Amino acid sequence: MQGSKTFTIRNMLRRILLWLAAAIVLLVVVLGALARSTQSTLADTIERIHTRSLPGFQALAAIDESVTNLSRAVNGLGAPWLAGERAALQDDLRASLEELRLQAGAFDSLDASPAVRATWKEFQPKLDAYAAAVAEAARQLVSGGADHAGGITKDELLALLD
Repeated sequence: MQGSKTFTIRNMLRRILLWLAAAIVLLVVVLGALARSTQSTLADTIERIHTRSLPGFQALAAIDESVTNLSRAVNGLGAPWLAGERAALQDDLRASLEELRLQAGAFDSLDASPAVRATWKEFQPKLDAYAAAVAEAARQLVSGGADHAGGITKDELLALLD
């Protein structure tokens, strides 16, 4: 009798272990499918950031850099102690204006959300007015050598971007 009890307990233990192994395999399969689904979602999110958001951030950073370079060049043109650097400053100013136009065009051509598109549509004329005012201020500074180009102050130039 003792032998048959042991045999039955062993069978029950084997069945329990078999069920536990099957449950573990099923759990691994479910977790694998869940991980695959999450990986696919994560890959889609990364792709969207890479193709949609990142180019916009890069273009805006380049626009900001161009505005900074324009400000530096105009400030330099108005500084009497940099009179010897005027040709280089004018070259920098022309290059920065061209880069500003290029990057604004690049941003404008990007695939953007309607909210971003509306904000850009509102901001772009201000940016264009700023670039035109900078070009005019530089022209007046170069032609007249004044410290203050035709009544346009640095604060007024920056106010065009507000």
